[in-house]
Amino acid sequence: MLKGVSTLIQAASFLPRPVRLRIVGAGPDRAEFEKMAAEAGDEAAIEFMGAMPAREAFSLARVAVMPSWHESLPYVALEAAAAGMPLIATKVGGVPEIFGSLSSRLVPPGDVPALAAALARALGDPQALEADALALRDRVREFFSVARMVDGVDGFYARLLDMREAGEEMARKGRAEAPARPGFTGAEH
Repeated sequence: MLKGVSTLIQAASFLPRPVRLRIVGAGPDRAEFEKMAAEAGDEAAIEFMGAMPAREAFSLARVAVMPSWHESLPYVALEAAAAGMPLIATKVGGVPEIFGSLSSRLVPPGDVPALAAALARALGDPQALEADALALRDRVREFFSVARMVDGVDGFYARLLDMREAGEEMARKGRAEAPARPGFTGAEH
């Protein structure tokens, strides 16, 4: 449920023209989603594809839709963006960080009408969606490359080590400069 599949199925029924959805992935809620899809009527032809590699899934679609209710920093969004795949996603977790200046296009999680509007916009203006996809691809290449991410992790650990060393130095100075406690000679009693 947390991946927002139910939101996507509901949004498809709000669109002004029929659409074809291919839902990729596997999980315990599939039977419930298939029932929802059957009840959606003729507004959407919905296929459940099961689990498959992202690259294969992207080849089956013109737009990737990630209607998640909760995420951290989803690799599928990074993979879609890096591939230049048009992506409609929700404003959850680290997704706004991935989108950067394009984050205004993100949809609130669980908001069926907003997701339907984003899908309608994609269907109605594929050139704008393609331009956004290319801008997002460039952003991901700049800020989420392996080299950039490794540098970020290395920098984080370097800062932690610097803080630890600074704390140890302060502790050493504090012991050396601490006044003797009155009434004690330093010998054990």
